[in-house]
Amino acid sequence: IVTLGDHHIVVPRYDGHEERVPKWTLEIIDTGDRDNPRTLPQQTTGVVTALAATSDGRMLATADVTGKLYLWDLENDDRVVELKPDRVVSSLAISPDHRTLVVGTALFGKKQNSQLQIWEISDEPFGAKIVRTRSTDDHVQACVVSPDGGWVAYTGGVDHQVFVAPLKAADETATALQGNGRRVFKVAFAKERPFYRVAFGTTYKQERFNEYGPLKEAFDPVGLE
Repeated sequence: IVTLGDHHIVVPRYDGHEERVPKWTLEIIDTGDRDNPRTLPQQTTGVVTALAATSDGRMLATADVTGKLYLWDLENDDRVVELKPDRVVSSLAISPDHRTLVVGTALFGKKQNSQLQIWEISDEPFGAKIVRTRSTDDHVQACVVSPDGGWVAYTGGVDHQVFVAPLKAADETATALQGNGRRVFKVAFAKERPFYRVAFGTTYKQERFNEYGPLKEAFDPVGLE
């Protein structure tokens, strides 16, 4: 899910299976008129893996588990271009000036590293091109651009580091922020009151699709314990 401007959100809508492959479309919902969502024409295959939008609601970036990456111009008849990241995209971010698309990718098999990709967005013709990449050792599950547009922060360290680097400097070495956090493989809200309690698990054990481990611990965000 992602916010689109001040009054809209974008959510994936499940449209059933086609030859055992799930199909999704994206809906734009007006928070003041929730009964009449607007459906984008492009269908998504598999799982929607990442969404990002500009603060003014004009542009939207979407990705799916098959490696498709789309950039939408929602102010011009929902025109869309397909980009070629050559990897499965796991996170997206758009810079505050709407000129840069940041793409975080997942590991692919045992031979290909994941990447942080920096794309330059153009208006005419509408689209984007890769201007630089940085290799990472783990999935780039999250990326974000600073409010002034000068820095990018992203995950992807083999020891769960968060990296910070200049957005526009091609040859700068990223600074690693090393913590003692653990990777979370499963998370859930409580089934009984208080519902705001969160349970999570940090032990990897894939039992079935989208099931990566058991719940092990719980956190109360009100009691901070």
